Amino acid sequence: MINKNYFLAVSNLINELISNDYITFLKYNIKSGYPDHYILQLENNNNITIDNSIKFFYQNIGSLEIQWNYIKGDENLFGEINIIDLNQFLNLNNDQDYWIRRFNESNDPEQNEFTKSCKPFDYFNSDEIEIAFFLNSNNIINDELYYFKSGFGHSKLNLSINEYFDKLIETKGLVGWQKNLLIGKFEESISIIKSIFN
Repeated sequence: MINKNYFLAVSNLINELISNDYITFLKYNIKSGYPDHYILQLENNNNITIDNSIKFFYQNIGSLEIQWNYIKGDENLFGEINIIDLNQFLNLNNDQDYWIRRFNESNDPEQNEFTKSCKPFDYFNSDEIEIAFFLNSNNIINDELYYFKSGFGHSKLNLSINEYFDKLIETKGLVGWQKNLLIGKFEESISIIKSIFN
């Protein structure tokens, strides 16, 4: 496991966004991480095992919300990062129904069963509902991220939490980078970001 300074990376990202004259912040909020003993208590109380990399992340960042607009001439771009709070991630506090509605608009019973194993991590582009999530398999949440988009179902992203976070910072949360990664067009997202920040 690589120990990252997530908080510093997010602070640097916010400073970079603030320093761009064409970026307008709609919202940003960082919640402090959770102590190790609290996460351990959640694991024990809910009979689950969370991968150490995911636990380390949530020890540093409790939740994160950033939304920005870039407007210059005819260009209008949008970025969004919405890292879910640990309690919502675990679907505690009666959040299960909320997430079932997000993952399963048609209320298909089989899809509902699958949704119960989904642990949402990053929820973005709320117009179309896109979610990066982990799976709970036999009460173990492994460090493997998946991607869901309404109308298209889900796919494995082949990213760990550290790899996902690196790409999140690299793209500054530009909407669409996850889909572009899956279809082999990630460089298009990077090109757009380079054009904004050069």
